[in-house]
Amino acid sequence: HGKAAVGGGAASAGASMGAAAVAADAGRPPIIPKVSVLVPEEQYMWNRERSVKLADRGTGMSRGVLSKAFCYFYSSVKARPTVAEEVGDFDRRVPLAGFGFGLPISRVMARYFAGDIDLNSIPGKGTDVYIYL
Repeated sequence: HGKAAVGGGAASAGASMGAAAVAADAGRPPIIPKVSVLVPEEQYMWNRERSVKLADRGTGMSRGVLSKAFCYFYSSVKARPTVAEEVGDFDRRVPLAGFGFGLPISRVMARYFAGDIDLNSIPGKGTDVYIYL
């Protein structure tokens, strides 16, 4: 597999974005773990089965959080809006985090196009996301 390290994102986006918002509120720069992106290096493998692995070494997710990750309206983000008036302020800190639609809709879209998305995570060690196209 090919490997490229990409900074500035996280597979366990909810937890990492929540941590970034807390750091930003405290006046510190957010600490967001690097994301490794792996794809097949050989063209024939990519042509046969298109799959991508995104891996971070961030906070990871517990089994309880992982079991709910694809449920609509579920979010592990602590600071999220509770009423419509809060959405404007919320967007400036962490755009669209915490609404519980990102992963469920991503999986629906992947499956619509005959693909899938799977997650594996270990608390304190990070999260792996597998995207099959």
